[in-house]
This record gives sequence, C-alpha cells and structure tokens, in this order.
Amino acid sequence: MPPAWNMPFKLKDQVDAMDDDASHEARRAKKADKKLNGWKASAGRSGKRSARKLKPCAKGSERNPASNRCKKVRSPARAAAAKVAAAANPWIAHVKAYQAANGVSYKVAMQMAAASYKAA
Repeated sequence: MPPAWNMPFKLKDQVDAMDDDASHEARRAKKADKKLNGWKASAGRSGKRSARKLKPCAKGSERNPASNRCKKVRSPARAAAAKVAAAANPWIAHVKAYQAANGVSYKVAMQMAAASYKAA
C-alpha cells in the first residue's frame, strides 16, 4: 500500500478508518506522556525535564535574571570617571560652546564649528 501522504483524500480517509483502535490508543498515550513530561522520551536518560546547571559568574560580575547571562558590574566611581572622560573631549566642548554662543541646534553647531575649531 502506498504511503498515506501520497494517497488521494478518499483513499486516505478509508485507510485512517481501517486503522485499528489499539495503535490509535497507543499513539494517544505516547503523545499524552510527552506532554506530561515536557520532553521527548528520548531526551536524556530519564526522559524527564532537568534543571540547567549554570556556572557561577566571574569576580566582579553578576547574573542578569532575565537572560541568565553574566555581566560586569561597574562601580559608581568608575562609571563617574568614564562620564568625566567623555565630557573632557575638546571637540565636544568646542561644539557646545559654539552652540551656546550662536544659539543654533547641536546638529548645526557640529557643522559650523569645524572652521573655528581648526583656527583655535
């Protein structure tokens, strides 16, 4: 007999109707068992769901509860130092001064301040 997926609809329905009740019940029980355990029967030795063991994070890191990934923790002093270092950029300071002096948007100040920056 040809495979069921290769049959016309009428013939496929007839084959399904001829399917014995024992095999149908066995398939239903197997499906219910998979649903109950959460995993396929072939997954793992016991076939039951097991909790994933996570490695501890490195020193100076903590685990993000949403993604379960380790992330370095920045101390407040280090974060403040990074902010100060970012603000110490002379080009950005020049652009902000140009913006305040001329009353233009930051975007326009970025474009117009180049001429006066090279001269200074």
